[in-house]
Amino acid sequence: MKKMLCVLVMMMMVLSGCGSSFSDSTASTSSSMSEMAMEEAVVMDMEMGVATSGGGINTMETTKSAKFIYTADLQMETTSFAETIAAFGELVEEMDGYFQNSSVRNQGSYRYGDYVVRLPQENLVAFTEQAGELSLVTHSSSSAEEISFQYYDTQSRLETQEIKLERLQVLLQQADIMEDIITIESAISETEQYIDSLSGTMTQYDSMVDYATVYVNIQEVNKLSNVEETPIGFGGRLANAFTGGLGNVVDTCEDLAVFVAYNWIGILIVFGVVFVVYRKANKGAKKILAMRKKNEGTKQNEEE
Repeated sequence: MKKMLCVLVMMMMVLSGCGSSFSDSTASTSSSMSEMAMEEAVVMDMEMGVATSGGGINTMETTKSAKFIYTADLQMETTSFAETIAAFGELVEEMDGYFQNSSVRNQGSYRYGDYVVRLPQENLVAFTEQAGELSLVTHSSSSAEEISFQYYDTQSRLETQEIKLERLQVLLQQADIMEDIITIESAISETEQYIDSLSGTMTQYDSMVDYATVYVNIQEVNKLSNVEETPIGFGGRLANAFTGGLGNVVDTCEDLAVFVAYNWIGILIVFGVVFVVYRKANKGAKKILAMRKKNEGTKQNEEE
């Protein structure tokens, strides 16, 4: 009987020891799986652009400076077109800017300059003020578009993809099965393409944020719009009307001369065609008239 009790006690001790080790092993495995799940959750949250702390992108934006795209528009008049254009180019260079687009066109007797200027954002106010000293500004406007959300969202996605690429490269080094290697290399290729796309977007955003865009139109005029004239009587008004009418005639003749100079070949061709048509029509009319006269003479002879 005593021997049986001893055997039972020993079996219970062995079972309790095994149970304890099994419990520890289960707890360890459970802890390891829990840690892996947590890491997967963090990675998934990062890829979705949301922090696991619950702050999200909006919380991150509040700690960073806002991002704006600044644009401005200037409409200007000048009576000295060449001098104003030269001074304007020097101003752009002085403000560390450059011409993205520039063109000069003739309209009648006057010239028009259209420009798109890019310059550092911090120089925008000084540039518009000094441009107003070069010639008369008839219209000016400016706007600011905030792109903070798009900017920091793209930046966060780029950082996430770069971390993902590093982890994939580590997995590739550890992989020893061909199927796994092919799968990881495909994922690396897709991630690199996505990184290139996001990097291009970030470069574009940085360019638009760092440099403001100014649209400038410079018009050559005979007299500035803001010039005030003293009141005049009827005689002065009549004289001005006569002078203005004469000036309009002169301008019209000048415009006509310029038009002929640009299109003289086409004009000669048109005149040549008209002349040939006229000659043929004239000959045809003469023949018809001669035939009528002949017919009338024949009828008179028959009546006699």
